[in-house]
Amino acid sequence: METTHGLIYVLTNECMPGLVKIGMTTQTIKARMSNLYGTGVPVQFECIFALRVPVDDLRKVEQIIHLTYEDVRKNPHREFFEIADTDKLLKWLRGLCAAFHLQEEITDEVNTELNNVSFNDKAYEEEMALEKKSRAKNFTFSGLGIAPGTTLYYKGDQSITCVVHDDRKVLYNGEVLSLSNVSKQLLGYHAQPTPHWFLEDGTLLFDLYENL
Repeated sequence: METTHGLIYVLTNECMPGLVKIGMTTQTIKARMSNLYGTGVPVQFECIFALRVPVDDLRKVEQIIHLTYEDVRKNPHREFFEIADTDKLLKWLRGLCAAFHLQEEITDEVNTELNNVSFNDKAYEEEMALEKKSRAKNFTFSGLGIAPGTTLYYKGDQSITCVVHDDRKVLYNGEVLSLSNVSKQLLGYHAQPTPHWFLEDGTLLFDLYENL
């Protein structure tokens, strides 16, 4: 049967204070937790947020969250983020849900399911096979078709620009920074940067991002 929905989840673990795991899965949360518990973590993760998302939007929603919190990502190849204030994170996530009309938060339902979770190798293997197919690619400028040396213009003030330095960083005021960091400096708060920057031809980075 064709998968129509997946989950965006946020997990914490008492053995990893100050870190949260933000990811997605097209399997059940039971299979995902079996995967994580099988990696040698001493205690089970706790799910503090779960959102049911149409599979066509799953990758886009995860990428928006990851890109917004890029500056506090512990490792670019892992989905762990240094976020101590989880209440603030949850408030931002629920605001994102409202903005994208995503109304199927199922955190309580997921935790009820996890009370009966059984960690086993079969679930781990099935989850890993599907996860490899469905995992979103990390944000890169080359993924948007943007080459190093390209000038990006700030939507709030077109006289403010930055230049793409490499696949993940820009040159701004003589410093090599992430676009998220530059956007935070200009906006005064953490935000997904792609709606705030456009190319010389007027194309918003967000429009390119949506077509990934």
